[in-house]
Amino acid sequence: MLIAERANVLTGREDELGMILLDYYTGLHWAELIELEVKYARPGVIRVEWQLWEDDEGVFHQILPKDDSYRNVDLPAWLSKLVSDHIAQKAPKPCPCHGRRYVSKRHSIGSVRNLA
Repeated sequence: MLIAERANVLTGREDELGMILLDYYTGLHWAELIELEVKYARPGVIRVEWQLWEDDEGVFHQILPKDDSYRNVDLPAWLSKLVSDHIAQKAPKPCPCHGRRYVSKRHSIGSVRNLA
């Protein structure tokens, strides 16, 4: 918890706390966490459908999870509330390049191509 709080303070990004806690308690890969769309963050569960991958030219791509590991990840009630409160408070806007809405801010990622 202390690491997540410090990351929140150091980066100045309010979503750092929730994303680090979500990563820690669920074991999601960072690439899956960054690519987590709002529609897959449901009460009590996170659905893993995509991950983010960067090619050698620095272009980001939305790809299938490693080894096709689509899955539901159960969340404890407090973490589910933290995620849903974050989504309600931030009201993520659709990305202008493809229209998907993400749970966390995606700083300096630019446009993402779908390879699936």
